[in-house]
Amino acid sequence: MPNMRNLCSIKYKGRFVSKAKHEKSQKITISPKEYCIEKVILYLQEEKVNLMNKKFLFPDFIMTLELSFDLTKNQDICNLYFSVFSDVFISVIRHQQHAQVFWNLKEQHEIILSEHPVLLNHVAKILGDKLLWIKTLEDAFLKDYRCSEDLMAYYYDSEPENAALFFGTYKHNSYDYLIHKVEKGISLHIEILRLGVLDKEDLNAFEELKKYISDNETKQLINSANNPKLKIKLWNQQQRFDKIEETIEKELKHGAYIDWVEFDKSIRVLYHSNPDAAIRLTERKINLLMTHKEYRNRNTYQYIAGLLKQSFEIPEKEQHVKSIATKLYHNKPNLPALKDEFRKTGLI
Repeated sequence: MPNMRNLCSIKYKGRFVSKAKHEKSQKITISPKEYCIEKVILYLQEEKVNLMNKKFLFPDFIMTLELSFDLTKNQDICNLYFSVFSDVFISVIRHQQHAQVFWNLKEQHEIILSEHPVLLNHVAKILGDKLLWIKTLEDAFLKDYRCSEDLMAYYYDSEPENAALFFGTYKHNSYDYLIHKVEKGISLHIEILRLGVLDKEDLNAFEELKKYISDNETKQLINSANNPKLKIKLWNQQQRFDKIEETIEKELKHGAYIDWVEFDKSIRVLYHSNPDAAIRLTERKINLLMTHKEYRNRNTYQYIAGLLKQSFEIPEKEQHVKSIATKLYHNKPNLPALKDEFRKTGLI
């Protein structure tokens, strides 16, 4: 039988090659045992879905665990192995007897699984050992979201101050969990609502936040929004149509609205509040598109046709819209694709 070290003992660019093929390379060699372990892991990865759906007989389950822990005595290999297969073990450990065997073997082999808190959390729950479960969650607090949320749920009433740490670490993920738990009006609640407004574009959060901050702070909040689309939504909530006009004007000035497909939704806000501004900004938007050669294509013409058709909703501006469409239709040089889109839309 050929020696495994001679067959395949060098890892190069993520794959194993023979020494003969790579004599000139000075890559680090690996032992036959390490090679076998990596091959086993690769094979098991391919079988992962089947394993998660498999119902192991208890003796087979014990044998599988014993082999797993025997393979993973090296901590680096252990972390790799359980990073790949934690969800498999979570799937197959369904009963207290399974969990107890897992825990006993883990302790017997002195395996450290602190980097796999979700697995430990699951095993502790199945064991029904409350102290172990709480210790597992405490060790994983602010290291793993799911475990941290479980601990928050357990401790929240007695230690609500941890909510600030939880939110500080998992801002976006923790939003839905905390928004209805935190005491209304306190600084943490206000901070969570601000996140809801600026990052999640939650208009309900904006309406609630206004109860706890001044008018000046509300204006500062809206101005701090980086997304012009969100700014317009918030100014619309405030019925500040002058600010909407100002925001669109500013974006057009910097050319940002050239690719912004939300323009047609934003400009509609001005149709009844300020028809003159609505038609002026619409015409400016169209002119920007038409003056940039890279935007002269079928998609742009289709968009312009749709925007003009929508603009007939602007009170007393129907003739103005028709004149814009007519001028574009007779554009020189001739634009057959634009004419075709205008005819399809019924503008001409």
